[in-house]
Amino acid sequence: MWKILTHVKVLDSGKLQYRHYKGHWQDINAAEKASMGGLTEADNVRILLPVEENSRFIGQDIEIGDYLVKGDVNPEPETLRELLKWYSAKKVTRIIDADFGSHNLQHVEIGAK
Repeated sequence: MWKILTHVKVLDSGKLQYRHYKGHWQDINAAEKASMGGLTEADNVRILLPVEENSRFIGQDIEIGDYLVKGDVNPEPETLRELLKWYSAKKVTRIIDADFGSHNLQHVEIGAK
């Protein structure tokens, strides 16, 4: 079953814009990082967002540098400082648009830390 994830974009004005998606949030442990080459810069979280459950243009909505929070953000902070203080927000570091195969397999994979 998919869980609710909150996408937070910091606008040029400094205000935060919130969107909700359904997806799978996977924390990456040290052993998995080691199997990925042992890089300390490796992502801490892998997020899979199925196209079937979300907008077809999800890969265009989320950008590197945006933030993702596991679950619903309530109340919604007004500043990035509040968001980072109140929630365990992760900064998006990579986006892979896997728009191949059948509609049921299409997804966006996001790395964040």
